[in-house]
Amino acid sequence: PYRDWVIHAFNQNLPLDQALNPKKAKYDTRKLNWVGNSNRGNNVVMIWHTAGINSIEDAKKKDVYTSATGVTSTSVQYPRVLNNMFGTRFKIISGFGGGRELNLAIERGEVQGRGSNAWASIKASTPHYIKEKLVKIILQMGLEREKDLPDVPLLIELARNPAERRVLELISAGVDIGRPLVTTPGIPVERLKLLRGAFDATMKDPAFLAEAAKAKLDINPLSGERVQAIVENIVTAPEDIVALVKAAMTKGKVFDCKATVKDPKLCAAPKKKKKKKSS
Repeated sequence: PYRDWVIHAFNQNLPLDQALNPKKAKYDTRKLNWVGNSNRGNNVVMIWHTAGINSIEDAKKKDVYTSATGVTSTSVQYPRVLNNMFGTRFKIISGFGGGRELNLAIERGEVQGRGSNAWASIKASTPHYIKEKLVKIILQMGLEREKDLPDVPLLIELARNPAERRVLELISAGVDIGRPLVTTPGIPVERLKLLRGAFDATMKDPAFLAEAAKAKLDINPLSGERVQAIVENIVTAPEDIVALVKAAMTKGKVFDCKATVKDPKLCAAPKKKKKKKSS
């Protein structure tokens, strides 16, 4: 039973890290009580306007140099997944200290883009990129398209079969976990209900929303119950799908659906519907 309780903010990829490394994980994210996520904003692949890359298909035809931070960051993971699964030619230059350094490298022409950037961050920190059409957004990572990026495809939409769809959903789901508030395992149900209710009410509070607008912060919340369900879905993913996720995210690994997934039907492309002959 709990003695003390705290509220904390965790990295959105913690559940996926647990799924990928269950023996090393000294925690169980399913036992945490997820209070809510204040913003379910998508990440994007951002390419500088002079690169001549307007789509993922273009990135399959020539090398595209992208800036990244650490090797476990999404700025490394997303382009690596695209390389391993779809044959893009992203050349990932990691080791940059943070967002400003990543952007500066692009502006100087040292690289041609970023393998991951939060769409909300671009709008808040570098809105001139959009206004002056300095960048092209060629892909977004999340489970739903951003309202102001209706024509930019989602990573999950690149899937060619059900197994790939499941893999890409696991890789993209961290976006919906977002910037979560989490509290201690084992707290009374009524206390958790109270915390989640307070969070939901805050996300609708006019004064809070006004302050967020002044700070140019997007508020697109997800309830604690929904975040908890996403976490459960990630951690309980089948072993063969998790193996495919590892292959997709690991440099030098071969992504082979049919050799990894137990059910061959999951690796088959959906049958095209026959067009009805006009009478």
